[in-house]
Amino acid sequence: MRYASLPRPHGRILFGLVLVLFGLLVQPSAVHAQAQPPAPITVTVTGSVVNLRAGPGLTHAVLGQVRRGDPLSVQGRNADGSWLQVAVDGRTRWIYAPLTGATAPRKAGLPVTDGAAAPPPAPAASLPAPLPLDRCPRRHTVNPNETQLSQITDWLGLDLAVVAALNGMDPDAPLTAGAEICLAEVGAPPAGSGEGQGPATPVSPPSVA
Repeated sequence: MRYASLPRPHGRILFGLVLVLFGLLVQPSAVHAQAQPPAPITVTVTGSVVNLRAGPGLTHAVLGQVRRGDPLSVQGRNADGSWLQVAVDGRTRWIYAPLTGATAPRKAGLPVTDGAAAPPPAPAASLPAPLPLDRCPRRHTVNPNETQLSQITDWLGLDLAVVAALNGMDPDAPLTAGAEICLAEVGAPPAGSGEGQGPATPVSPPSVA
């Protein structure tokens, strides 16, 4: 009894099967590679004392401070890379990028996020009238590294608008090294650890953003 021989598979069919099998082997690793998130980076604070803010910009509230040499884990950046989103004690904060060791190539690989929305404007408040220095209970001599009033008020936890009004100046006006400014109204409670009774010159570190 004779059996009919089965036709051999065509060469192109075999080649197609090989391609399919190769694709099944390669595809999972490629998908896995695409799914990997960008590797987190760590930066080191280079400013003496630097503010941590709720969002990327000076209009956002100050939520803490870090000091020179502190390491920070970076989660992202804003569009132009001027602010970095960092993780501090499990919380998201923003830091001014030039006051860290982050370089442009390292920032380029970070995801872009705008973070928190801009805070609503604060309600209008009654501001004090300018107070002569000889009646001011708490004065401060401007250091050479203090160029903006916000640096001093941020460091000491004071209201920028109130201090500017006490000195009859614009909050954004540049400061002059060696000049004296008033930090508290007459009758205001002492700030911090009792400082503020009579003329005082608190020590202020270099600029913070």
